[in-house]
Amino acid sequence: MYKLSIFYKKGVKLYRPTEEEVERRQKEYKKVRLEEIAERILEVPYKKRKDGKYDVYGDVNLYKMQLISLLKLPIKFGKVYGNFFCSYNQLESLEGAPKYVSGYFSCYGNQLKDLKGAPEYVGGGFDCSYNQLESLEGAPKYVGGNFICSTNLLRDLKGAPEYVGEYFVCYNNLLISLEGAPKYVGKGFSCYKNRLVSLEGAPEYINGSFSCGDNQLVSLEGSPGYVGGDFFIANNPKKFTEEEVRKVVDVKGKVYV
Repeated sequence: MYKLSIFYKKGVKLYRPTEEEVERRQKEYKKVRLEEIAERILEVPYKKRKDGKYDVYGDVNLYKMQLISLLKLPIKFGKVYGNFFCSYNQLESLEGAPKYVSGYFSCYGNQLKDLKGAPEYVGGGFDCSYNQLESLEGAPKYVGGNFICSTNLLRDLKGAPEYVGEYFVCYNNLLISLEGAPKYVGKGFSCYKNRLVSLEGAPEYINGSFSCGDNQLVSLEGSPGYVGGDFFIANNPKKFTEEEVRKVVDVKGKVYV
């Protein structure tokens, strides 16, 4: 191979593209790549609506596609009758997401600070963990499966879904309040490893287990009235007793203090 210095000695000029040309090529590459992503999405059955949006009858997988915005995709989503995965991108917003997803919706591992633009209805689970969420504003009103918002920067639960069919999981945040928690949780509720000093705002009725360990609780004020599974309250500043818990909460399972 020739050394670069040889070309200089022979007077050969190396081609250096201008900044404008580099920018143009980058845009062309991104456009082609987005078109390829769109083609992959439309490999499953779909229907283009009169408003220009696409109803997709199958899964949409945008996992690790290096996307910074769903709005930049060449197709606009209507409803998705399947699962929708957009995890591990660089999304700062969910604007451009479908408003209806019959299956699972996953957007974990992005840079979201809120959930504006998220689907209004999710028939399966919804996972927005490992983001930078400071608010749940924009979250779906209805989630048929689990709602997981763990490992974020939440200080309260305002904007959370009203209905969660299975488990609501919000551990490992900065919660100082459960205000805004769902009105209905079909199975368990987990808020351990936060900064809660009370349980004000917790759902009144929980079919499954309730976990509030590893907080700063000094009282049982605001506890659910009914817990159909086990009750976990270990590792708080106050050492609660099983008798104290059962006096306030109708726990059908075991109490772990």
